[in-house]
Amino acid sequence: MEDNQSSIPSIIGPYQVKKLIGKGCFSTVYLAIHKMSHRLVSIKAINKQKYTVEGISDRLHQESSLLKQIDHPFIISLYEIIEDSSNLYLIMENLDNGSLLDFIRKNGPLNDNDTQKVFLQLISAISYLHNTLHIVHRDIKTENIMIDSNMNIRLIDFGFARFVSLPNQFM
Repeated sequence: MEDNQSSIPSIIGPYQVKKLIGKGCFSTVYLAIHKMSHRLVSIKAINKQKYTVEGISDRLHQESSLLKQIDHPFIISLYEIIEDSSNLYLIMENLDNGSLLDFIRKNGPLNDNDTQKVFLQLISAISYLHNTLHIVHRDIKTENIMIDSNMNIRLIDFGFARFVSLPNQFM
């Protein structure tokens, strides 16, 4: 699969790229399949030419560094990082229902039980980030909350996240 705008190869390491699933300012996300295990993954491809803009490279490396340390059921899992001459690829778990924003647009407002479930899972993820890892996310919005097939969330996009050393830095 070739994307004319970002020249993504059809094969990235052991992954076969299937289709485009999202696009942001500095990255493009693809659905791919691991050739041996047949596990579906999302690949966040970051074009190196785009992240040479001041500060973007630092954000990208910080995001991948943070994701490597995180292990929580309601935060996206990073499987591996692959790099070639043009792009940096973050290989992450794939989630079936897209973002919370997409889910609400497609299905309407969440019912009370699903709202409570999403809220409690989000609080669990934020508590883990703040109290265990001393990380503040700084970009929580419906576009950065993904939904799996069981209506469980995953917090994504740690590009603006920061480590903090003092509790008052969370404010």
